Amino acid sequence: MVLNSTTGGSKGVGTLNADELYRKGARLTGSWYTLCASSNGAASASTTNFTGCGSVNSINASEAGAVQVGAIPFSGTVGAFGCSTPATTTYIPTDPGNTKSYAFTLRDMPAAGSAFADTTSTCTETGNGSTVTSCTDTTHHPSVTQLDQLTVKIVPSGTPTALTVRCWARIDPT
Repeated sequence: MVLNSTTGGSKGVGTLNADELYRKGARLTGSWYTLCASSNGAASASTTNFTGCGSVNSINASEAGAVQVGAIPFSGTVGAFGCSTPATTTYIPTDPGNTKSYAFTLRDMPAAGSAFADTTSTCTETGNGSTVTSCTDTTHHPSVTQLDQLTVKIVPSGTPTALTVRCWARIDPT
């Protein structure tokens, strides 16, 4: 079975059970995209929060409540990671406020592991009061292993406007 996951992640492949794909001998080509997003509530303006990947999740004060739906279907590297802050109800990108920011860190838990750890994929969205609504990291390429799970850590600075968060990661197979 060959799946071209170029449009990937939560648009198709991300919703499949990676373990089942592996057992059936699936071979994936192209990149796999996973959506890390919040739909219920907004990122706190004062404390660290987490959101899961692989589906639309709630913002959580604990990482245990933000675990990814599904797992990475193959080993690879993070080709790119990015986040944006659309307004809670309108999904129009919104600036976090002048000199205020959200720092986003992609976190990984190995399939055989017991805890999430920060990866080198990070980006910071620092507002200018009107036009900064996203950030992207295309410099860092941490390795991930088949069946790992991902979350995103969200750290506010300067009491930014509480916003819904949409993040994504592109996983390139190795």
